[in-house]
Amino acid sequence: MFFENVLGVEYSGIPPPRLRDIAPVHLLRHVPVEVRNCGMEHAARQQTPSVTTSPGSWVAQEEADAVKGRNDNLYQQPLFREAAGAALRPGGRELTVHALALCGFEQESSGEGKCALDVGCGAGATLALLQERGFCVTGVDPDAAMLEESRSATRGLVQLLRGHAEALPLPDASQDLVLCECVLSLCSALRQAVSECFRVLAPGGHIVLADVIRYDGCPAVRVPGLRSCLSGAPTLPRLRETLIREGFRLEYEEAHDRALTELGARLILGGESLDGLGRWLGFGCGGGPSSRDLLRSLGYVLLTARKEDA
Repeated sequence: MFFENVLGVEYSGIPPPRLRDIAPVHLLRHVPVEVRNCGMEHAARQQTPSVTTSPGSWVAQEEADAVKGRNDNLYQQPLFREAAGAALRPGGRELTVHALALCGFEQESSGEGKCALDVGCGAGATLALLQERGFCVTGVDPDAAMLEESRSATRGLVQLLRGHAEALPLPDASQDLVLCECVLSLCSALRQAVSECFRVLAPGGHIVLADVIRYDGCPAVRVPGLRSCLSGAPTLPRLRETLIREGFRLEYEEAHDRALTELGARLILGGESLDGLGRWLGFGCGGGPSSRDLLRSLGYVLLTARKEDA
């Protein structure tokens, strides 16, 4: 209960899933999200804070100015890197390994002869894992400094391209697997990013999405000039609907809220206050709901989907 006590959330006590416990998404559509797969949903959803949703309406401008420089380079902050580890996201390498297994790439040689794309490759942790699985790997990221870190992490043996999820610099049907981990919540055009992933996937290819979500009833809260996966998180229904509308067939859906909570707890243990954590991650506190309430209204989801054969 340690991490739960730090952020003031509760969990159902259901242990993490084993692969044999996972059911196809079509068997889960009528199951409340709180009991799907991981059972990691916390129980305090009923008291969703009332938030004014016009941009910055309750966020003091001086607060936004004070944290803008930090938030613009969140992944470069030593405290965040220490808390998040090499993967720079909730769940880390372990969750990516699990996602690959859901797509049929459990063994180290299972990617041989196939191409994989990591959208928003960051420091290269997933690229290195894909190398181990035998894939021909490409990484795309808009940040030149991150691409250099990826180059070092992969010993210069993967293709690295500077670009955005909304306009991937790759040909049609060129990839067998696309991963977007903590990426879509940063995109200004969610549907365009998903459409691009569909375009570059070959028929029969898989997409892996792992990202922060807002639960129903929790409005988007954005700080002017700040960019954060938490403040830009979509709702789960919107994420599902976008995937389906762009042509994907949903396969697996899992809740991994605990991974997000544990990352927040590690940041606090590293020296950040709870309200400071909220401001850092894109929330303001002046005149609005507390950072604790906002963080409790968010979750972390793993989705896999498939592009149907032509």
